[in-house]
Amino acid sequence: MLRKTLLPLLLLAPLAQAVAAERATLMSVYAQVVEHNSDMAAARENYLARREAVPLARARLLPQVALDAEAGDVRSDRRQVEQRSGSLYRLSLDQPLFDLSRWFDYKAAQSENEQAELDFSAFQQQLILDTASSYFDTLLAEDNLATAKAELRAFDRQLQQTRLSYDAGLSDQNDMLSAQASFDRASANLIDSQRRSEDAYQALMRLAGQAQPALAGIRHSLPVQAPVPERAEAWVEQAMAQNLRLRASQAAVSQAGQTLRSSKADHLPTFNLAVGYAEGDSDLMDSSAHFGQRSGNQRDSSVMVQMKLPLFSGGGTSARVRQATHELARTEHGRTSLEREVLEGSRNAFRAVVSDVEQVRARRQSIISSQGSLRATEAGYEVGSRNIVDILDAQRDLYNAVRDYNVSRYAYIVDSLRLKQLAGSLSPEDLRELAGYLKLDYEPERDFLPSDLRG
Repeated sequence: MLRKTLLPLLLLAPLAQAVAAERATLMSVYAQVVEHNSDMAAARENYLARREAVPLARARLLPQVALDAEAGDVRSDRRQVEQRSGSLYRLSLDQPLFDLSRWFDYKAAQSENEQAELDFSAFQQQLILDTASSYFDTLLAEDNLATAKAELRAFDRQLQQTRLSYDAGLSDQNDMLSAQASFDRASANLIDSQRRSEDAYQALMRLAGQAQPALAGIRHSLPVQAPVPERAEAWVEQAMAQNLRLRASQAAVSQAGQTLRSSKADHLPTFNLAVGYAEGDSDLMDSSAHFGQRSGNQRDSSVMVQMKLPLFSGGGTSARVRQATHELARTEHGRTSLEREVLEGSRNAFRAVVSDVEQVRARRQSIISSQGSLRATEAGYEVGSRNIVDILDAQRDLYNAVRDYNVSRYAYIVDSLRLKQLAGSLSPEDLRELAGYLKLDYEPERDFLPSDLRG
């Protein structure tokens, strides 16, 4: 049921765009990916091509009707030269009555059609995850760039204060050099963050097929909750039953099994109904031995049941059976390997989301603790119990905590989507739900921290 409803949702997703006036949103980017991504276009054409396997196989079970027409001169040169002109029409119908090989080919084509649909759906799910990953990677890069800018400003202020203290004789050269080194490291971090931000936008442009404006950011109020159900085995069971790649591999096994049956059926007799009707010049219809003995038009009709029993085909039939047997074994081994992969992946993804939930909370608390530590260190410096190196270390710890917090909250979003993908339930609705927490006026330099934690 999931497979039947998933395709229309994904194919109609561009109709549900939510495009901001000046900022790109998650749904607007996804709509562009569906419309412009070349891999998506190739996957769609591959799916449309593969689903023609069923009508092609069905056609071999249905009547084959053909009309032949001839017109021309017939010349005979025996005792004397004779030449006549005429025309001939033949209508033939062939209908397989019993051909197990063709029937199993038809069943194999049905399995191929199911596999193609599941493969396409799995690709679409991967595209949803790729879109979200690229979008939030870009937001993370922007937040990290904003953090680097704030860090550089903080170290710049500290450097200026240290210079003033040094000029006034209140600090030594070691303090001056330490402050300068921290400022230089922050400058290098800013350059690296700028490059990473530009790279992230380039990756998003490649995915969506066009350049993107600034992105709407995600609110810090996004709920960070454990996955429901909260049991890993429940997600494993759902993944083993609904994972699209796994279901596609099962369809591949079914197709290989039907192909093997078709190959074995090549040893069996086949029965065919042949119906024919011909009308035309008698000399064109008969052999040249009777040329000129009859004149005028002639009508012939026939109904025959033809039986064909393969006796020897040079070993080709047996070779096809062996080939199909190995192919079936290959697909079964592939399915077993994929089952293990899905089993491991779903458990790992569940643990990742649970860990992300705890990390977001811990990282947020780490920011609070780092802010308190920095204030205490600055107060200690004022009374002479702390030195400039302690302040620089406290500032560095604070901004590292901010980076870790943003990494964990974006990892939570992507890991949650990955868990749903493994369980076979990921759909555009998950993106729409996330889009509800977007902040269209998100400014990274202001919003890279929750409002209640801004200094």
